[in-house]
Amino acid sequence: MKNFLLCLGFLFSATMAYSSSDVYIYQGSGIWKDLAGSSGVYTSLVKKTHQDDGSIKVVENIETETGDMTTIKIIKKGDNDTATIHSPDGTLIGTGYCFKKSGMKVCHCDIEMAEGKVEKTKHKNLDYYHEIGSHTDPEGLKVMWSGSYQRIFPEEK
Repeated sequence: MKNFLLCLGFLFSATMAYSSSDVYIYQGSGIWKDLAGSSGVYTSLVKKTHQDDGSIKVVENIETETGDMTTIKIIKKGDNDTATIHSPDGTLIGTGYCFKKSGMKVCHCDIEMAEGKVEKTKHKNLDYYHEIGSHTDPEGLKVMWSGSYQRIFPEEK
């Protein structure tokens, strides 16, 4: 579970900007379960800040029944709705892509790091997103989750 929570914070955000606003804050919650039958809930506050170099810094505060944590990742937009995902020290940890359809973006990523492998898919617009994903740790324990997030800053117009 601890590795799952650590990786949850490094998960893909696929935050390809919809506007030139500098900061967006989302609040969300979800459920998780593993193949061994354990399950639980989490809440999260996500702050996405657009950087001068065009990247997006994502800080996520996660609360679960087993503890709290804060994680940071950097999303660098590429060509043709692609992205690379980096740890705060600049290490490449993943790649992703998006498709636009009916006012929504559908994004997917794969991340690999010492704590395991992550795959994640997100359906989103500017004000809301829903995600599902999984994390497999080096020992093979797989944890799946599903969560929904609402933009709380700037306020909807």
